Amino acid sequence: FLVPDMREDERFAANPYVLRSPYIAFYAGIPLVTNEGVPIGTLAVLDDNFRFLDDRQVTALRLLARQTMTLLELNRRIAELTEQSLAHTSVEEAVLWHSQHDPLT
Repeated sequence: FLVPDMREDERFAANPYVLRSPYIAFYAGIPLVTNEGVPIGTLAVLDDNFRFLDDRQVTALRLLARQTMTLLELNRRIAELTEQSLAHTSVEEAVLWHSQHDPLT
């Protein structure tokens, strides 16, 4: 989604961020979508000057969005693995404690 000059676009011309500080004039946004196809947000580029993006810049924005989603997915997977590891450690500790304190052994 590209808005080269938000001041000239009726959808945004009255926006407080366009009229006052930070005086946003340019917006380029690309959806952030999970591997399952669920949109979770937008990667946006803002500027206080109007501008246009060439094909190379649009491609770079798409690549940044893909890289952002890859990093978010990696962080989510790391958190899952950490949680699984902690749960596994807790079970091991419980088994060890019971084996050391079980009067029948």
